[in-house]
Amino acid sequence: MLVGTSVDEVLAPLRSKRPSYYASAGAVSVMLMGISLLVAWLVRKQKRTNEELAASQRNAHALLNENRRAILELQVAEERWKFALEGAGDGVWDWNVQTDRAFFSRHWKEMLGHAEEEIGADPDEWQRRVHPEDRSRPWRRSRPTSQARRPPT
Repeated sequence: MLVGTSVDEVLAPLRSKRPSYYASAGAVSVMLMGISLLVAWLVRKQKRTNEELAASQRNAHALLNENRRAILELQVAEERWKFALEGAGDGVWDWNVQTDRAFFSRHWKEMLGHAEEEIGADPDEWQRRVHPEDRSRPWRRSRPTSQARRPPT
């Protein structure tokens, strides 16, 4: 079939289709370029996200370390306070008005003839141990002060 045909006649059908091949190749090229740009944008965005995550983790670790140091310092201060309290041989109680909880030292409980576990953290523990005739005077004196410190309800 090619014998007796000129080269131009053989290539004519291909030449007539060339523009559509080029158009298809151009469209594919544009799509590939778009995909490349999208991938590059996603990579940059992921890198920024990773950097932000790393910064957040560093901040969280710093806060955690600061919190641990504060807890340790508080524990040391509390141990010193308890050591000084026990060394002085005084019985001490402390009332947190905001939480309405009380602390009674071990020696305070012993001075009253009680074991550590026999007295809890309720401020009424003290009130119950005051002679009934003597109860009103200390509470009358402390009430204005304690009410001024209480948070509004």
